[in-house]
Amino acid sequence: MKQLKYLKSSVTHKNNIAKNILSDFAERGMKRKLNEL
Repeated sequence: MKQLKYLKSSVTHKNNIAKNILSDFAERGMKRKLNEL
């Protein structure tokens, strides 16, 4: 039971990291596009 909880939080943590990387990447992409205009 404890292992399942740990697994769930680990997956959530990885998803959060992925989201942060994606949003950071998107922000930089937007800034680059704005600079090109």
